[in-house]
Amino acid sequence: MIQMISAKTQKRNTAGMAFIAAMAAVAVLCGSCGKDKEQRKQELQNRLRAEFYTRELKKAQAELAYTDSLLQIAEATIDSTNVVQRIRLDSLKLEADVLGAKIRYIHRKQEGK
Repeated sequence: MIQMISAKTQKRNTAGMAFIAAMAAVAVLCGSCGKDKEQRKQELQNRLRAEFYTRELKKAQAELAYTDSLLQIAEATIDSTNVVQRIRLDSLKLEADVLGAKIRYIHRKQEGK
C-alpha cells in the first residue's frame, strides 16, 4: 500500500515538474518580447495550461475508476467485525472522495472560474 502511494506521488510530482519546466521554457523564449510576442507567450501559456489540465483530468478519472472498482470489491467482501478490512474500506472511500474533488476542481479551472 505504501509503495503504491509513493509511486502515485512520484508520478504526480513528475507531471507537475514537467508543467513548470514548460512554463519556464515559455518565459525564457519570450524573455525580452515586445507586445506581439507577449501576446503569443500568453496564448502559449494558456494552451499549455489547458493541455496540462486535460492530462491531469484523464489521469484523475482513470485513478478514480480504479479506486471505485477496488471500493466495490471491498464493499462486497467486507466482514463488519474485521477492523483491517474496515480501515481499508474507509481509506478507499476517502481516496475516491479526494479524486472526485480533484476532478471537480479541474473542471472548474477548465471553465475559467
